[in-house]
Amino acid sequence: MTIWIVLPAAAVCVSMFYYIAATVAAIRFAKRTTSPPPPLPKVPPRVAVLKPLHGSSNSLAANLVSFLEIAYPRVDYYFGVESYEDTAAEIPVALRQRYQYANLTLIVGEEPNCSNRKIAKLVKMADRADKAEVFVLSDADVSVERDYLKRIVGELVSDEKIGIVTCAYGARPGGSFASRLEALYVNTDFLPQILFAEMIEPMHYALGATIAIKRKVLEAAGGFRAVKNMLADDFYLGNFTNTQGYEIKLSDSLVTLTCEEKSFAEFWHHQLRWARTYRTVRPISIATILMHGPFWGLILV
Repeated sequence: MTIWIVLPAAAVCVSMFYYIAATVAAIRFAKRTTSPPPPLPKVPPRVAVLKPLHGSSNSLAANLVSFLEIAYPRVDYYFGVESYEDTAAEIPVALRQRYQYANLTLIVGEEPNCSNRKIAKLVKMADRADKAEVFVLSDADVSVERDYLKRIVGELVSDEKIGIVTCAYGARPGGSFASRLEALYVNTDFLPQILFAEMIEPMHYALGATIAIKRKVLEAAGGFRAVKNMLADDFYLGNFTNTQGYEIKLSDSLVTLTCEEKSFAEFWHHQLRWARTYRTVRPISIATILMHGPFWGLILV
Protein backbone atom coordinates (compact mmCIF):
# COMPACT_ATOMS: atom_id res chain seq x y z
CA MET A 1 0.00 0.00 0.00
CA THR A 2 1.19 3.52 -0.72
CA ILE A 3 1.59 6.29 1.84
CA TRP A 4 -1.44 7.98 0.28
CA ILE A 5 -3.56 5.10 1.63
CA VAL A 6 -1.80 4.35 4.90
CA LEU A 7 -1.51 7.95 6.13
CA PRO A 8 -5.13 9.06 5.64
CA ALA A 9 -6.43 5.69 6.88
CA ALA A 10 -4.44 6.08 10.09
CA ALA A 11 -5.60 9.69 10.43
CA VAL A 12 -9.25 8.62 10.01
CA CYS A 13 -8.81 6.07 12.82
CA VAL A 14 -7.28 8.70 15.11
CA SER A 15 -10.09 11.13 14.21
CA MET A 16 -12.73 8.54 15.08
CA PHE A 17 -11.08 7.99 18.47
CA TYR A 18 -11.11 11.77 19.01
CA TYR A 19 -14.82 12.02 18.12
CA ILE A 20 -15.71 9.28 20.62
CA ALA A 21 -13.56 10.83 23.36
CA ALA A 22 -14.98 14.31 22.69
CA THR A 23 -18.52 12.92 22.93
CA VAL A 24 -17.69 11.37 26.30
CA ALA A 25 -16.23 14.71 27.46
CA ALA A 26 -19.37 16.56 26.32
CA ILE A 27 -21.68 14.15 28.17
CA ARG A 28 -19.62 14.53 31.35
CA PHE A 29 -19.70 18.32 31.03
CA ALA A 30 -23.46 18.36 30.39
CA LYS A 31 -23.98 16.59 33.73
CA ARG A 32 -21.86 19.22 35.47
CA THR A 33 -23.96 22.10 34.13
CA THR A 34 -27.06 20.80 35.94
CA SER A 35 -25.37 20.82 39.36
CA PRO A 36 -26.24 23.65 41.78
CA PRO A 37 -23.70 26.49 42.04
CA PRO A 38 -21.25 26.27 44.96
CA PRO A 39 -22.10 28.39 48.01
CA LEU A 40 -20.75 31.92 48.31
CA PRO A 41 -19.13 33.29 51.48
CA LYS A 42 -21.39 35.17 53.92
CA VAL A 43 -19.96 38.38 52.50
CA PRO A 44 -19.49 37.69 48.78
CA PRO A 45 -16.43 39.27 47.17
CA ARG A 46 -17.01 42.54 45.33
CA VAL A 47 -16.93 41.88 41.58
CA ALA A 48 -16.08 44.24 38.75
CA VAL A 49 -17.49 43.12 35.40
CA LEU A 50 -15.27 44.57 32.66
CA LYS A 51 -16.67 44.81 29.14
CA PRO A 52 -14.40 46.27 26.42
CA LEU A 53 -16.55 47.42 23.49
CA HIS A 54 -15.83 48.36 19.90
CA GLY A 55 -18.63 49.09 17.46
CA SER A 56 -22.28 48.18 17.76
CA SER A 57 -24.11 45.08 16.56
CA ASN A 58 -27.66 43.74 16.45
CA SER A 59 -27.12 41.65 19.58
CA LEU A 60 -24.97 44.01 21.67
CA ALA A 61 -27.80 45.52 23.74
CA ALA A 62 -29.29 42.10 24.52
CA ASN A 63 -25.87 40.72 25.44
CA LEU A 64 -25.21 43.57 27.87
CA VAL A 65 -28.70 43.29 29.36
CA SER A 66 -28.02 39.64 30.22
CA PHE A 67 -25.12 40.82 32.40
CA LEU A 68 -27.11 43.64 34.02
CA GLU A 69 -29.81 41.14 35.06
CA ILE A 70 -27.36 38.81 36.81
CA ALA A 71 -28.41 37.78 40.31
CA TYR A 72 -25.40 38.77 42.44
CA PRO A 73 -25.36 41.12 45.46
CA ARG A 74 -22.06 43.05 45.05
CA VAL A 75 -21.24 43.84 41.43
CA ASP A 76 -20.07 46.93 39.53
CA TYR A 77 -20.14 47.23 35.73
CA TYR A 78 -17.49 48.95 33.64
CA PHE A 79 -17.91 49.42 29.89
CA GLY A 80 -14.88 50.66 27.95
CA VAL A 81 -14.83 52.42 24.58
CA GLU A 82 -12.09 54.20 22.66
CA SER A 83 -14.06 57.43 22.29
CA TYR A 84 -17.58 58.85 22.37
CA GLU A 85 -17.61 58.51 18.57
CA ASP A 86 -17.74 54.73 18.95
CA THR A 87 -21.36 53.72 18.40
CA ALA A 88 -21.02 51.12 21.16
CA ALA A 89 -20.94 53.94 23.73
CA GLU A 90 -24.62 54.64 23.08
CA ILE A 91 -25.74 51.26 24.45
CA PRO A 92 -24.45 51.55 28.06
CA VAL A 93 -25.64 55.17 28.21
CA ALA A 94 -29.15 54.10 27.18
CA LEU A 95 -29.15 51.13 29.58
CA ARG A 96 -28.17 53.35 32.49
CA GLN A 97 -31.65 54.89 32.41
CA ARG A 98 -33.32 51.49 32.37
CA TYR A 99 -31.13 49.91 35.09
CA GLN A 100 -30.78 52.80 37.52
CA TYR A 101 -30.10 50.42 40.42
CA ALA A 102 -26.99 49.03 38.69
CA ASN A 103 -23.61 50.58 39.41
CA LEU A 104 -22.72 51.20 35.76
CA THR A 105 -19.71 53.24 34.60
CA LEU A 106 -18.68 54.10 31.04
CA ILE A 107 -14.91 54.47 30.65
CA VAL A 108 -13.83 56.47 27.61
CA GLY A 109 -10.23 56.26 26.41
CA GLU A 110 -7.43 53.73 26.23
CA GLU A 111 -4.12 53.11 27.95
CA PRO A 112 -1.35 54.50 25.67
CA ASN A 113 1.37 52.30 24.16
CA CYS A 114 -0.80 49.16 24.00
CA SER A 115 -0.79 47.36 20.66
CA ASN A 116 -3.67 45.18 21.92
CA ARG A 117 -6.63 47.56 21.82
CA LYS A 118 -8.85 45.37 24.01
CA ILE A 119 -6.23 45.31 26.75
CA ALA A 120 -5.80 49.09 26.39
CA LYS A 121 -9.45 49.42 27.49
CA LEU A 122 -9.17 46.78 30.22
CA VAL A 123 -6.24 48.58 31.85
CA LYS A 124 -8.27 51.79 32.14
CA MET A 125 -11.32 49.96 33.50
CA ALA A 126 -9.35 47.93 36.06
CA ASP A 127 -7.63 51.07 37.32
CA ARG A 128 -11.05 52.60 38.05
CA ALA A 129 -12.35 49.46 39.79
CA ASP A 130 -10.15 49.97 42.85
CA LYS A 131 -12.60 48.29 45.26
CA ALA A 132 -12.98 45.06 43.29
CA GLU A 133 -11.77 41.81 44.82
CA VAL A 134 -12.57 39.82 41.68
CA PHE A 135 -12.43 40.90 38.04
CA VAL A 136 -14.72 39.26 35.48
CA LEU A 137 -14.00 40.09 31.86
CA SER A 138 -15.74 38.83 28.77
CA ASP A 139 -16.16 39.73 25.12
CA ALA A 140 -19.00 41.92 23.88
CA ASP A 141 -20.67 39.13 21.88
CA VAL A 142 -21.26 36.96 24.98
CA SER A 143 -24.55 36.54 26.85
CA VAL A 144 -25.09 34.73 30.16
CA GLU A 145 -27.70 33.22 32.49
CA ARG A 146 -28.85 34.84 35.76
CA ASP A 147 -26.84 32.50 38.01
CA TYR A 148 -23.64 33.06 36.00
CA LEU A 149 -21.78 35.17 38.58
CA LYS A 150 -22.92 33.12 41.58
CA ARG A 151 -21.51 30.00 39.93
CA ILE A 152 -18.18 31.28 38.65
CA VAL A 153 -17.40 33.35 41.76
CA GLY A 154 -18.38 30.41 43.97
CA GLU A 155 -16.04 28.19 41.97
CA LEU A 156 -13.27 30.79 42.14
CA VAL A 157 -13.34 31.25 45.92
CA SER A 158 -13.92 27.57 46.70
CA ASP A 159 -10.17 26.88 46.73
CA GLU A 160 -7.17 29.15 47.39
CA LYS A 161 -5.26 27.30 44.67
CA ILE A 162 -7.71 28.40 41.98
CA GLY A 163 -6.60 31.67 40.40
CA ILE A 164 -8.86 31.83 37.34
CA VAL A 165 -12.24 30.42 36.40
CA THR A 166 -12.96 30.46 32.68
CA CYS A 167 -16.02 29.44 30.63
CA ALA A 168 -16.49 27.37 27.53
CA TYR A 169 -19.12 28.63 25.13
CA GLY A 170 -21.67 27.54 22.60
CA ALA A 171 -22.77 29.72 19.70
CA ARG A 172 -25.97 30.86 18.04
CA PRO A 173 -26.16 32.39 14.54
CA GLY A 174 -27.29 35.93 13.87
CA GLY A 175 -29.32 34.96 10.79
CA SER A 176 -26.94 35.13 7.83
CA PHE A 177 -25.44 32.07 6.15
CA ALA A 178 -21.95 33.15 7.23
CA SER A 179 -23.06 33.43 10.86
CA ARG A 180 -24.49 29.92 10.64
CA LEU A 181 -21.13 28.63 9.43
CA GLU A 182 -19.40 30.40 12.31
CA ALA A 183 -21.82 28.96 14.88
CA LEU A 184 -21.44 25.51 13.33
CA TYR A 185 -17.67 25.78 13.70
CA VAL A 186 -17.85 26.87 17.33
CA ASN A 187 -20.35 24.18 18.35
CA THR A 188 -18.87 21.23 16.46
CA ASP A 189 -15.15 22.05 16.29
CA PHE A 190 -14.00 24.54 18.92
CA LEU A 191 -16.21 23.51 21.87
CA PRO A 192 -15.39 19.76 21.61
CA GLN A 193 -11.67 20.63 21.55
CA ILE A 194 -11.97 22.56 24.81
CA LEU A 195 -14.01 19.88 26.59
CA PHE A 196 -11.70 17.09 25.42
CA ALA A 197 -8.55 18.99 26.38
CA GLU A 198 -9.95 19.79 29.85
CA MET A 199 -10.72 16.09 30.36
CA ILE A 200 -7.17 14.87 29.66
CA GLU A 201 -4.90 17.65 30.96
CA PRO A 202 -4.85 20.53 33.48
CA MET A 203 -5.80 23.87 31.93
CA HIS A 204 -2.95 26.35 31.50
CA TYR A 205 -4.84 28.95 29.48
CA ALA A 206 -8.09 30.93 29.71
CA LEU A 207 -10.88 31.65 27.22
CA GLY A 208 -12.00 35.17 26.31
CA ALA A 209 -15.69 34.32 26.75
CA THR A 210 -15.13 34.64 30.50
CA ILE A 211 -12.09 35.15 32.71
CA ALA A 212 -12.86 35.50 36.42
CA ILE A 213 -9.65 36.30 38.28
CA LYS A 214 -8.84 37.31 41.86
CA ARG A 215 -7.20 40.73 42.20
CA LYS A 216 -4.16 39.33 44.02
CA VAL A 217 -3.70 36.71 41.31
CA LEU A 218 -3.93 39.30 38.54
CA GLU A 219 -1.35 41.46 40.29
CA ALA A 220 0.98 38.45 40.77
CA ALA A 221 0.75 37.73 37.04
CA GLY A 222 1.75 41.32 36.19
CA GLY A 223 -1.73 42.77 35.70
CA PHE A 224 -3.33 43.44 32.33
CA ARG A 225 -0.27 45.42 31.30
CA ALA A 226 1.69 42.14 31.13
CA VAL A 227 -0.27 41.18 27.99
CA LYS A 228 -0.75 44.64 26.47
CA ASN A 229 1.31 43.84 23.36
CA MET A 230 0.29 40.19 22.90
CA LEU A 231 -2.00 38.38 20.51
CA ALA A 232 -4.26 35.84 22.28
CA ASP A 233 -4.22 37.84 25.51
CA ASP A 234 -6.73 35.44 27.11
CA PHE A 235 -4.41 32.48 26.52
CA TYR A 236 -1.38 34.26 27.96
CA LEU A 237 -3.22 35.77 30.91
CA GLY A 238 -4.15 32.25 31.94
CA ASN A 239 -0.68 30.97 31.15
CA PHE A 240 1.02 33.66 33.27
CA THR A 241 -1.38 32.90 36.15
CA ASN A 242 -0.60 29.20 35.88
CA THR A 243 3.13 30.00 35.96
CA GLN A 244 2.60 31.70 39.33
CA GLY A 245 1.40 28.36 40.74
CA TYR A 246 -2.36 28.95 40.53
CA GLU A 247 -4.80 26.53 38.96
CA ILE A 248 -7.26 27.36 36.18
CA LYS A 249 -10.73 25.85 36.39
CA LEU A 250 -13.18 25.38 33.55
CA SER A 251 -16.51 26.51 34.98
CA ASP A 252 -19.64 24.38 34.96
CA SER A 253 -21.33 27.46 33.47
CA LEU A 254 -21.64 27.53 29.67
CA VAL A 255 -22.04 30.97 28.09
CA THR A 256 -23.39 31.84 24.64
CA LEU A 257 -21.62 33.56 21.78
CA THR A 258 -23.69 35.38 19.15
CA CYS A 259 -22.20 35.09 15.67
CA GLU A 260 -22.95 37.99 13.33
CA GLU A 261 -20.66 37.49 10.34
CA LYS A 262 -22.36 38.95 7.28
CA SER A 263 -20.32 37.42 4.44
CA PHE A 264 -18.32 34.29 3.70
CA ALA A 265 -15.17 36.41 3.42
CA GLU A 266 -15.73 37.72 6.96
CA PHE A 267 -16.22 34.17 8.23
CA TRP A 268 -13.11 32.96 6.38
CA HIS A 269 -10.87 35.75 7.69
CA HIS A 270 -12.09 35.06 11.23
CA GLN A 271 -11.23 31.38 10.87
CA LEU A 272 -7.83 32.27 9.42
CA ARG A 273 -7.09 34.56 12.36
CA TRP A 274 -8.03 31.83 14.84
CA ALA A 275 -5.88 29.28 12.99
CA ARG A 276 -2.89 31.63 13.11
CA THR A 277 -3.50 32.15 16.82
CA TYR A 278 -3.50 28.38 17.43
CA ARG A 279 -0.25 28.08 15.50
CA THR A 280 1.25 30.83 17.65
CA VAL A 281 0.23 29.55 21.07
CA ARG A 282 0.42 25.77 20.44
CA PRO A 283 2.93 25.37 17.59
CA ILE A 284 3.73 21.69 18.20
CA SER A 285 0.17 20.50 18.73
CA ILE A 286 -0.96 17.94 16.14
CA ALA A 287 -4.47 17.58 17.53
CA THR A 288 -5.91 20.17 15.14
CA ILE A 289 -4.50 18.18 12.21
CA LEU A 290 -5.67 14.71 13.20
CA MET A 291 -9.16 15.52 14.46
CA HIS A 292 -10.58 16.45 11.04
CA GLY A 293 -11.89 13.07 9.94
CA PRO A 294 -13.87 14.26 6.88
CA PHE A 295 -10.72 15.84 5.38
CA TRP A 296 -8.66 12.65 5.78
CA GLY A 297 -11.62 10.54 4.68
CA LEU A 298 -11.80 12.55 1.45
CA ILE A 299 -8.07 12.06 0.86
CA LEU A 300 -8.47 8.32 1.47
CA VAL A 301 -11.33 8.09 -1.03
